[in-house]
Amino acid sequence: MVTLFQFLPQKVRHLSSLILLCLSFWMIFTPIADAQNCFEKGIEQTQKGHYHQAYLSFSEAIEQGKQIKAAYSNRCLVSLHLAQYQQAYQDCTLALQDKPRQPAVYINRGLALYHLGRSLDAIADYTTAIQLNPNAYSAYYNRGLAYTALSQPITAISDYDQAVQKINNLAPDQLSTIYNDRGLAYLNLGNFTTAMLNFNQAIQLDHHNALALYNRGCACSKHKNYQQAIADFSEVLKHNPHHGEAYINRAIIHQHLGYFQAAFNDYRSGVQYLPNQDEQILNIMQKLRKTLAQFETTIG
Repeated sequence: MVTLFQFLPQKVRHLSSLILLCLSFWMIFTPIADAQNCFEKGIEQTQKGHYHQAYLSFSEAIEQGKQIKAAYSNRCLVSLHLAQYQQAYQDCTLALQDKPRQPAVYINRGLALYHLGRSLDAIADYTTAIQLNPNAYSAYYNRGLAYTALSQPITAISDYDQAVQKINNLAPDQLSTIYNDRGLAYLNLGNFTTAMLNFNQAIQLDHHNALALYNRGCACSKHKNYQQAIADFSEVLKHNPHHGEAYINRAIIHQHLGYFQAAFNDYRSGVQYLPNQDEQILNIMQKLRKTLAQFETTIG
C-alpha cells in the first residue's frame, strides 16, 4: 500500500511583482548648460533602462543646478527601479515641496511608501493623486495593491474595477496585470468562479503573464482541477525554468495523483530555487525515494 505524504502548502502570489510606475519627464531650460546636459542624459538613460547611470546623471544635475527641480522627481523614478525606496521617498517629497500639484509624483512616492511597508501612507498619496487626476488608473491600481496588503480585498477590488475602467485599451499587458491582481482579491474572498474569470482574462490579454498562469494553477489545484493546474504550472516553467514554486506545486499534484517519479523529479528541480525550504523538501524527497523503492520491489 502506498502512503500519501503530507503536502507542502500551496503558495499563491498575493501581490503582483509588477507595479505600474507612473513615468514622467519634464524638460526645464536653465542657463547652467552642464546641469541641463546631465538632466537630458539622465532622461535618455532612463528610457534605455540604464537606471544606475541615470541616477548618477540626475544626481549630477541636482548638484550643479539646484533649480532643476524635475531632476528630483526623475531621480525618484529611477530609485524605484533600483529598489532604493527611502531615497525615492525623499526625492519625491522634495519635488512636491517645490510643485505640490503633481499626481505622477504622488503616485511614485506612494510606491516608495508601499515598499517601505507604509501602506496607509501610500494610500493617502494615491488618493491625493486621484483627486488631482481622477483618470489616473495607475493610482487606483496601486491603491488596490496597498489595500490588498492591508487584507482589505473588497476595497481593493473596488479600486481594481476603477483601474480597469480608466486604463487605455492600448496597454493590454498592464490591463492583464490588473485582472490578475483582481483575481487574487476574489480568491482571497473565496470567490473561486470570479477569480478564475479574472485569471482567464489576464491570460487572454497576455499569454506570457506567468503570474496569472501560476495563480490560476494554484486555484485549479485547490479546487482539484489537477490536469489544468499541471498544464498551467508547466506553462509557467516554459517561461521561467527557475520558478521553484511552480516545480513544487506541480510536484504536490503529481504526488497526490500517485506519479511519484514525476513528483520526485519536480521536487529535485524546485529545491534548487527555493533554498529556504531545502530541509522540508529534502525530507519529502527522502520519503519518496523509499516509496519508489518499495513500489519497484513490489512490482519485481
